[in-house]
Amino acid sequence: MAESKKTNDKSTIKKTTGKKSHLIKNKYGLTILQSKFAQRYVISGNATLAYLEAGYKSTGNSASVNASRLLSKDNVQSYINYMLDEIEDKAIAKGDEVLKTLTKILRGQLKDQYSEMPSVKDRIEAGKLLGKRYGLFNDKVEITGEVKHKHTGPTHADALIDAMFDVNKDNASKVIVKPS
Repeated sequence: MAESKKTNDKSTIKKTTGKKSHLIKNKYGLTILQSKFAQRYVISGNATLAYLEAGYKSTGNSASVNASRLLSKDNVQSYINYMLDEIEDKAIAKGDEVLKTLTKILRGQLKDQYSEMPSVKDRIEAGKLLGKRYGLFNDKVEITGEVKHKHTGPTHADALIDAMFDVNKDNASKVIVKPS
């Protein structure tokens, strides 16, 4: 008979009767101790310290060796990367959040740290940024149509090239440069 319970790392743990609690695995295939190790590692960045804080027992240099061994496991790395991605998602503003904040500033709905309304200058700047995002202020002018050009004889560039080089008609491979 299997039952599930939630942990603080947002993963489901499946418990089967007869298993020891330290062998229960989360959706990344990690035991409770391995999960704790990964969580502590994300916080401290120190594998040996994370190994000891997770509750592993060790003597001498074995904590460092075993921590390194744990870090080399794909499922441990996957779980660490998942947690780092979650932290990054919460820490970095997405485009819609930026646009909503600029809109609140423009409308005077967002107060600063001193509980003051945004200044007119700040509201204008927010309006400029939003307008730029939506292409409201387009300084480029698009002109469509045909351009007719009368070509009457050699161009100026052709005349310059002819003046600089004189091809000997008897020997076509020989080029003579005239000094100016």
